[in-house]
Amino acid sequence: MSNAVRGIESAKMSGIQNFVAAGKKWGLKFGTNEVALAQEKTATNVMEIQVGMATGNLIIVRALFWAGVHGWFRRTKRPGNPPSMIEIGDMMDEIGMKKVVELVGNAFQAAFPTEGEQEEAELDNEGADAGETEPAPS
Repeated sequence: MSNAVRGIESAKMSGIQNFVAAGKKWGLKFGTNEVALAQEKTATNVMEIQVGMATGNLIIVRALFWAGVHGWFRRTKRPGNPPSMIEIGDMMDEIGMKKVVELVGNAFQAAFPTEGEQEEAELDNEGADAGETEPAPS
């Protein structure tokens, strides 16, 4: 497996959604703290955030994007300060709303998988723990 493929697989497993904006590499990563940050920023609850994402509520989408970038920034121990809300809006303008919603949705789903996705991931991990490998291509 190439390093590029390993990097993509690692990002998928960690739930990080990578993107480029303002000439730099960035990522989104959600967990409980990031969702709480978005809730605090928008004075909403999780259900209202989900509805806001589905309806394209710009305040909620920007708050989630901001919180996800902060989560990535914190977990990857980047030097300096994370971007401000204004800088986040500029990044969103650069990459486009369709891509922003896709990134946020993927990062959110990775952080909070459905019951079926969680069971599938656990089965995958059990196979890896048992030393199972994929068959070599013929």
